[in-house]
Amino acid sequence: MIDYSKVKVGDILRVTGLGAGGFAEIGDLVMVTEILPDPGIRVTCIGSKLVAEFLFKGGAERLEQIDTDIFTADLILEEISYYLVSVNSAQENIHICALRAMVYRRTGCYLTLRRVAQTIAAFFPKFKFKTDSTGPFILADLATVNKYTK
Repeated sequence: MIDYSKVKVGDILRVTGLGAGGFAEIGDLVMVTEILPDPGIRVTCIGSKLVAEFLFKGGAERLEQIDTDIFTADLILEEISYYLVSVNSAQENIHICALRAMVYRRTGCYLTLRRVAQTIAAFFPKFKFKTDSTGPFILADLATVNKYTK
């Protein structure tokens, strides 16, 4: 159960309890897009454009707060893995800007370049940062990705 007074726009929440019929299944993630005065919140289902409102105690009981740092780290690692598999390569340079765009295209979650870089540095220290004429990048390889996913 969430506390409406502690929720902020941009927070990621997980649908629990009875779910949200026609909008999201139990376990789906939603992003807070607006705080309503009722008390309540307006949310968007991550990965789609569906919008719903959760109001009063009944709405609060259907949601739980998640750790956005871990959520962001999982998204980034998933995108690195997906990219390496899609280009059929065991090792690639992945620019931070491109990684941010990959996350946004697939989930609709906007991350700043700083957030992407700080998350990689904090959660995945084996990925070392380098810079070229187009900006910072990491040398990503499947062996390192596999170490973090276990």
